[in-house]
Formats: sequence, structure tokens, C-alpha cells
Amino acid sequence: MRDAGFERATLYRVLVNFAEVGILSRTDLGDHVWRFELHRDEHPHFICVDCGDVLCLPGTSLHVEGPKAPRALTKNEVQIQFKGRCDKCA
Repeated sequence: MRDAGFERATLYRVLVNFAEVGILSRTDLGDHVWRFELHRDEHPHFICVDCGDVLCLPGTSLHVEGPKAPRALTKNEVQIQFKGRCDKCA
């Protein structure tokens, strides 16, 4: 994007601001790289342990309950990630 006249720091600040107001979701998949996507219903991600591909899994749900379940689970304040080998690498 630099060739188009955009500075990396400016783009990052805009993405962070969009995440703070709820337009985007910001996710760290364990590699210390923030990824941004349009904010919609929370959904899990699948990360391939071989090639590193990331797949969004919209429409996938996971129900967790019990006396020891943290309150964050009921408030959708958690991120769920599945790791394994994708179909290409399997």
C-alpha cells in the first residue's frame, strides 16, 4: 500500500480505531500478528500447523457450560481457535 501513498503506521492506527468502535474484529492467532476482519458474529478459526493457513469457521458453534466455566464464555469475550492439519496438508 506504500506505493499508493499510504504509510504503514497510519493504516494500522485506522484499523485499530475501527476495531475499537466495533467495525472490525482484531485477532491474534498465537503468532503475535494482529489480523483484522469485518466485525460479525464471533466465530472460531482453524489454523493449519503445517502451512499456517487460517480458515474462518462461520456458522460453527461450541457450547461450554458448567460450574467452573468462566463468565467470559457467556459474554462472548473469548476467541476459539482450532489447530491441526488442513485438507491440503493432510
